[in-house]
Amino acid sequence: SDVCSSDLLIHQNSKIVDLQLVTRDKTYLLNRIQFWKTFLKKKQLKNIMLLQHTTIDSIAIVFACAEVGVTIYTSLIVPNEIQKKIPLVDFVFIGSTYVIWFDTNTQTSLFGKEILVLDEQVINQQFESQEHKYVPVAIDPDHILIIGDSSGSTGPARLISHTNNTFVKAAQNSHHLFESGDVFASHNGINHIGFLAVTMVAPLFKGVTIYTINYLHEMIIFTTRGFLTKVALYESHLMLIKSIPGLGIQNNCLRDCTEIGRAHV
Repeated sequence: SDVCSSDLLIHQNSKIVDLQLVTRDKTYLLNRIQFWKTFLKKKQLKNIMLLQHTTIDSIAIVFACAEVGVTIYTSLIVPNEIQKKIPLVDFVFIGSTYVIWFDTNTQTSLFGKEILVLDEQVINQQFESQEHKYVPVAIDPDHILIIGDSSGSTGPARLISHTNNTFVKAAQNSHHLFESGDVFASHNGINHIGFLAVTMVAPLFKGVTIYTINYLHEMIIFTTRGFLTKVALYESHLMLIKSIPGLGIQNNCLRDCTEIGRAHV
């Protein structure tokens, strides 16, 4: 079928290097997906916002949402844009690096909606406190998985959506960008539908190792030391790198990497 379970979509050789630099295999990722499926069902969530870079939990949450029928709203990481979309969702998952952008001391709510801060070390403790064994669920191809803003390049920006089927096809159509054995990292967050399919999901279909990051300079360190074979960057990222004098980043730090999407801004 065009769309099936996470187990059948994720390549056996795919790996994720988490924020503690521990390499996690497919079995671990599937069990992490099960952890988030249980969370989503227990909370009876239908619409969420996911504000995070590519981490093991943001990846697992996307696959969990696909299996249990939850819709993810993306947003530019700008407080007023997020505030406009908050009424559309039940719950917000937010990376710890984004929390400081908002006036929230309790870290329990954002513009009146309950939030969970995706602190990987804390979630690891919760995950390891009990066994989570992945149980495959057939993914409904017609369920709307992702809703986000259009680029506005062909008219006024508007909300567009991807079903599980169209999202998976977008990822599968990016197969040519990756080869089994690639080592990849992306600084793109969960705020761009197209890049989400290309940089988060497509590598897992092809047997790639993904290095997860919270900060741009982490990715630069990995590239400079030759860990990565492919990276995904917006042109604005490269401009930022070159605009900070004394950062110690060599102009050729990406010389051994294939860059994906650098023309996007």
